[in-house]
Amino acid sequence: MDSSQDLLVLIEGGVAGSTSITASFLSLTSGDSHPLSSGEYVIPSPSDGAVRGFTITVMGVFMGLLISNFKFIVYDWKRGKLVVDIPFDDGDIINTFFFLDRERLGLVRGLRRPAHIEIYRFIDGNIRLSGPVLTATYHLPTLIDGVRLGEISCRSDPPPHQIETSTTYTNNSSVHSPPPFIPRLEDRIFVVDMLFLHGRTAVGTCVIVIRGETLMNVPKGSELVDGTYVVTPDLWMHDTHMQPMTTMGNWACFVYGSRFVTISFNPPIDESESDEEEEEPGRLGWPLQIVTFDMNPRMIAWAKSKGCETTPYGISYAFGTVEDLDCTVCESNYTSVSSELLREPWVAERPLIATGFKADDIVSRADDDFVVMLNGERLIVIQASRHLPPCPALFLSSPTR
Repeated sequence: MDSSQDLLVLIEGGVAGSTSITASFLSLTSGDSHPLSSGEYVIPSPSDGAVRGFTITVMGVFMGLLISNFKFIVYDWKRGKLVVDIPFDDGDIINTFFFLDRERLGLVRGLRRPAHIEIYRFIDGNIRLSGPVLTATYHLPTLIDGVRLGEISCRSDPPPHQIETSTTYTNNSSVHSPPPFIPRLEDRIFVVDMLFLHGRTAVGTCVIVIRGETLMNVPKGSELVDGTYVVTPDLWMHDTHMQPMTTMGNWACFVYGSRFVTISFNPPIDESESDEEEEEPGRLGWPLQIVTFDMNPRMIAWAKSKGCETTPYGISYAFGTVEDLDCTVCESNYTSVSSELLREPWVAERPLIATGFKADDIVSRADDDFVVMLNGERLIVIQASRHLPPCPALFLSSPTR
């Protein structure tokens, strides 16, 4: 969905036996075909008809669509033009994608050693290129022998078009002034989430947080190979933040601008409770703990100037002290990841600001599902549980700082 354009993209097909996948561009308000749409876009299905899933991002007139075991496309839904078409197979899959700016996009390939973030240019000014041009390849950490990536994701929301729209001042009261933590595209963050496997056993997780500026400007010293800059870890890892954690359980809507939000459930330690007692049906569990992290360098400089606490223990420290967490500066904690799973240390030096609170009104049981989203002003929590009424519960926070 893109509410700024009154747009809903609907994908149909992709099941076993189907011959095509159809993308429809509808109006959010009416449900009819969008008045600016050129019509439906039909994509021939893979040979067996079935696909494993879709990832969709809309940036202005462009729809990015990743068909997980088939191809990646960018389609101009207003003009009806296919702009990018990159097929792939199971041996070299595209795990995820993002729009870097109005002219460039990024693809993540997790099966390569090391895993890559590829930057492509698909527009040069107002000129449509005949095909995407690979301009830079950023190498992610190299894993030790016997360890591989089981999953990898990379998210950055909202897309560049929506950020640029939000920074346009108008007299319309429904348009908010630009939030202080996304003043420029360069200040956006990209959160790379990795799950490491040894055989089929999970042996670790890792999050690397990257500023948009790092991916938009190729670091000096990068080697130009066949027209593409190869950016090795030593040239850009210092400008990232790394932590041995995962956000995959929080779906894919946890990033906004230069912030991202994580959740945890730390049960209270109460020695008076017997382990033999069964929890009563419908009994509420533990409060939801929410921590918001910000990588905007101006916000970090402000926090340090105010004398905010600084910890070398990173994100794990934030979860342990969530009740008292108020603008704590978390340094990068790469050593525990590097020493066990990575062939060479990933020396990340960018800090984050952590702000946390315990949501006493939102409690969790083991079979609950939560989605925590962050927009320009509020935290939004959706809770689905067998112990709640038939419809999920929705919680809105007061405006965030």
